[in-house]
Formats: sequence, structure tokens, C-alpha cells
Amino acid sequence: DRHQARAIFLSYEPTEKATKTLIFVGKGVTYDTGGADIKAGGIMAGMHRDKCGAAAVAGLFQTVAQLKPKNTRVLGVMAMVRNSIGPNCYVADEIITSRAGVRVRIGNTDAEGRMAMVDFVAHYREQILKENYVNPSIFTIATLTGHCCLAVGDNYSIIMDNGPARQMKTAETIQSAGHEIGDPFEISTIRREDYEFNVGKSEYEDILHTTFRRCHHAIDLSPHLVGQVLFPNKVILKQPYKRIPFESIDWFNKSLNLQQKLAVIGALKGHSRPTPYIIFGPPGTGKTVTIVETILQVFDKIPESRIIACTSANSSADLIAIKLLESGRVSPSDLTRLSALHRMNSIPEAVKTVTQFTGEDEKMWLYHRIIVTTSSQAGVAFKYKISPSHFSHVFIDEAAQVTEPESLIPISMSAIGHGVVVLAGDHRQLGPVVMSHKARNGRLDRSLMERLMTSCEPYSRNDEYKKYGFYNPRFITKLLQNYRSDAVIMSIPSKLFYDNELQFNCSTDTQLLKAMKLDSAIIFSGVKGEDRQDPDCPSWYNPMEIIQVCSFLEKLYNAAVKPEDIGIITPYRKQVTKLRKHVLDSGLAECRVATIEEFQGLEKRVIIVSMVRSKLDHLDHDLKFNLGFVHNPKRFNVAISRAMALLIIVGNPYVLSRDKCWKKLLDYCLENNYYMGCVYDEYKPKHPLTMG
Repeated sequence: DRHQARAIFLSYEPTEKATKTLIFVGKGVTYDTGGADIKAGGIMAGMHRDKCGAAAVAGLFQTVAQLKPKNTRVLGVMAMVRNSIGPNCYVADEIITSRAGVRVRIGNTDAEGRMAMVDFVAHYREQILKENYVNPSIFTIATLTGHCCLAVGDNYSIIMDNGPARQMKTAETIQSAGHEIGDPFEISTIRREDYEFNVGKSEYEDILHTTFRRCHHAIDLSPHLVGQVLFPNKVILKQPYKRIPFESIDWFNKSLNLQQKLAVIGALKGHSRPTPYIIFGPPGTGKTVTIVETILQVFDKIPESRIIACTSANSSADLIAIKLLESGRVSPSDLTRLSALHRMNSIPEAVKTVTQFTGEDEKMWLYHRIIVTTSSQAGVAFKYKISPSHFSHVFIDEAAQVTEPESLIPISMSAIGHGVVVLAGDHRQLGPVVMSHKARNGRLDRSLMERLMTSCEPYSRNDEYKKYGFYNPRFITKLLQNYRSDAVIMSIPSKLFYDNELQFNCSTDTQLLKAMKLDSAIIFSGVKGEDRQDPDCPSWYNPMEIIQVCSFLEKLYNAAVKPEDIGIITPYRKQVTKLRKHVLDSGLAECRVATIEEFQGLEKRVIIVSMVRSKLDHLDHDLKFNLGFVHNPKRFNVAISRAMALLIIVGNPYVLSRDKCWKKLLDYCLENNYYMGCVYDEYKPKHPLTMG
């Protein structure tokens, strides 16, 4: 049978103890006719080359056999099969269940490479868990000719990495190796249209929809949540979950301020249940510290409590788990850090002993009183029939970054009618990352926290509660003390987004300002540059701003600022790439350069913001596709509020003045003589700022 597949397994064992394991899965389609979706128009010729992925694996092992690496274990498989029409071929709309139990609907039989390789990837993931491989990495190698040609042009190879590989700079390392032989890989990424292309067509398919399936399941379990949990329209108070006098509480963190203590008390008493209790934490106000203290108090004061603490990202969940363990009140036998399998190599040392990857051990859920995970990963409980009312207390940190259906995953497991749900976050910063236009039109880019705070009566500002910060303290506490940023930096965000109520407890970094010969913690550097695109990429960059940013970077290094204390934020991926290259070409030390989404939740001593845009006629395009900083108040807020001691804005004042938020900041800088750079005719300061 010509269609009958074969798997050729290869392995290399090092002569000394292995310090890492490399695994390669190669696509070996011996001939590709396209199958039932047959290739037409003469493009079938040459399809014997569709086994080049497997051939590359074979060649790699030949190289390994010659080099004999001492500490690297290498495993591989060549997935050999022919794709042609016959009684044993597969067809479009067929549902095939993969080794991992995922149901895959066939859209086009000429996309056979993923089908040939997917079960071997699942096989090696099983082996990694079973045999505890040392520092494992899995690579798939395939001919994806159509994708490459469309993405980067003919005769180029591409590499695409996932989150953990991106953190380890795997793609960049391989690209650099390609430069050594004059044949570098292009680095590809998932784009907006990929998400829309892969929307499922059938209720019977699972591919790429693990989180969505969990969201749907949570919704199915949640009819009882529709009233006072999801759509509370009136204030209904319950007796406190626990009667605890304020003055009798022994605080684990002795440095909490009054608002933080009130937030802990509000969550501890649970007057609002089952309606969520909200901790509204503007930038730098100690929101996560407050959440950790609340979890510790619930754990200590309510012995029968069962707690699940969720976040939007694994790094944030790691931080909460670490803080709980460092408190000394929670032992490893009390806590499980439930983590995604792909993070096996990047788990912080401090939580390795409490980390569970698969969620298959029910004892974890039954006997450990605290589970820390992401909102999506919490959904593994559905698979193992954990009671829908298992948790007495559900905490969601960074709740404003989680889609509403994802929030329902842990909330649906709270005790019906009397479970306490606590949402902590800031809906005035970036919300959930939603790429699909259809999903955004359906408001899936608005979190549960944001919807509650903007449209539900119990969470509205009311003069009746003036002494509590204008919010009903039984439903919400707003944190006010900013410990992160210089007051000059946070003055405008406080006025625009936080009712001018923030109070500042961060002293001016006079040593830095003196070294930079500055009088203020803000510089607005006006640059009338040019925003450009390369022919092979739709993203934007601005060469003049790159030069200006690197000039500031050099001055900062001369002022003894460390690279790890500097962050450069820009809205466009191409500007990120060009900036990184220019920094290296200039011989400057590397600092973190990234888009705004990658900086949410982070802080740096110095932040440089490169705006890129210099043409007004491109702003409508940005608004349509949710790009850039202009006409996007949440992006503005995050960009401005990352800096602790010094904020440097590099941009075109004529463009930025068309946006309400940026004009507010621009006018503030002009009025206080924080502006330098190109002449801005609409406002001329008496004494323009210069730098020594």
C-alpha cells in the first residue's frame, strides 16, 4: 500500500551526562499530489522534494555522528508517507482524532504536513514527561513552500517559535547561525488573519481551540451566574463570610497602607458574594501585594477555605506562588502551581517543587488548599470531574486582561451562592489581546472587570461613598498610593484616568537627573521624522526616531544607568527590530526593546517611548486595526506609567497633538519646559530645553 506510513526513529546518546535534549520531527512526504484536493496547473511536478524535512533530520544526525557532542542527547523521527488519491487516502471534512485526543477537521488534504507530524510531537511530549528528559526542546522541520513564498518570497527559509522559545531567543540564535554561512532564516510570526483563518467550522473539531473549549464548558456550567454574578443590577448584601474586627487582624505584610487593608477586609468579609468584589489597582499601587495578603488572610482565618488564584499570564502566576511561599505561612504541601506543559524548562527554581504540569492527579485538587494557575489552565479541572462548587474563594489577578469567557473558567468552580470571587486589576490599562475583528465587534476585548465597572450599578462612583473613595466599599476598593513612579510622570495619567486621586510615595531620583543634566523626570523630544515600510513587511519604522532613541541611550549609559534598568517601548514590530539592530551596530549594550503589550505589568527605572508615526493620513489605518499609540487611551496609559524615575518621549508633536491624551501630555511638557527638539509652531516655550 503506497499510502501506508512509516516512522524512522533516530537517536544519539552523548558520551557524558546530558545537559540538554534536542528532538527533531521531520516531514517526509515522499510524493505530494495534494491528495483529494489534487494539485493542478502543473505545480505537482517536483513534489518528490516534499520529504526534505525528513531529509534534513537525516542530514542532521549524520552531522551529529561526526561531531559527537559530549553533553547533548539528540532524538528524531522521519515521518514518511505518500499523499495521493486512493482507497486509503483522507478527504476534506473528515474528523481525525490525534494521539493527543484532539479532534482535527481536515480543511484541505494538501495541508498534509501537520497531519504527518502531529502524533510524533505528542509522542515526544509524552516521553518527556515519562522519562524526565533534561532541558528538552522539540523542533518540527518541513517544506511549507506556499507559506514561505507568501510570507518572505521565493527561496527563503523561515523559522517560527512559541513563547518559551522566544524567551530563550531560539529563532534569533538559529538566524545568527545562518548568517555564518550566508543563508539566514527569516523569523515568521502568527498574524491577525491566521486567527480568523483557523476559526472552527464544526462543533466536532477541537484543533487550536483548547481555551475556547474550556470557555464554552464554563459557560455551560454557569446558568446560575447570570444574575448577581455577571449582571448585578442592584446592591444585595449578605452576612459576612467571616466576622473579623479590623483591629484584631495580624497583618502578614506590616507595610500595607489603609486602602490595601480595606481591600483585604472587603474580600475577607465577602459581603458582596456571589457578586464579585473588585480591587481596582492603578499602576504602581501594590495590587499584587494586596492580593497575596488577601489570600494569606483567607488561608489563615478560614481553615475550611479552598482557594484558586488565577492570572492572565504564567509569569504573574509564578510571582504569586513565590510570594505565598516566601511568606512562611504557606507550606509546599498547601499549594500547587498548576502550569502549562510547554513551560517545563522555564519554571522558576522557587516553585519547581510545587509545580504540577498535567493536572491529572485529583489529590492535588482535593488536598491542596491553594491552587495557583492561569485562568485558562484552571480548565483542566473540567476534564477530571472536580466538583463545580469546589472552591470557596476565587481570585483573578490582572482580571482586566482576561476575556470574560476565560474569567468564567475559574468562577464557574466557585461555591454556588456563597463563593467569594475577587477580581483585581486596572480596566484603564490594556485589556485582553483579541486579534479577530469579529470577536472585537462582539466586545470580547472587554474584560468582565471592565464591564462590571462601566455598566453595573453596584460598581459605579457615588457621592454617597465619598469617604471610601466614591465607591461602595462592600463591592470595590480603589488603591490610591503610587509607590512606583515620580509624581511628575504620573500626574497626567492620574488626571486622565484616575480622577486625579493618586497619591505619590516615590521620591525623585535626583542622582539620575543630575547625571543627565535634567531638572525633571520627563523629556518630550520632538522629532519630525518619516514613517516607512519595507517592501516585504507591512509594519512601520522611523529612522530618525531610531537615531534619537540611541542618542538618549548613549547618554543614559554615560550616566551609569544599567541596561537592565532601561526599557524602550514602541508600537510597531518593525521599529522594535530596527532599534535592536541599530543598538547592536552602534556598539551599545542591549536593553529591553519591545511593544507595549510586552511591557504591561513591568516597570523600568527609565523608559524611552518611540512613537514612529509622522504622517496624519496613517492614523485612520491605525485606528481601524487597533495599532499604534494615537487614539488609544489604554496604550497611552501603559506606555507612560512604566517609568519609575525618567520618561523620555520621542515623537512628532504635530501628529501627537491630534490625540486628546497625547496633547494633554504635550501641553504639560511645554508649559513646564520639559520639551526639546523640533520647533512646534502651535506652542513656543520661552526657554526651550537643551541637554548637556
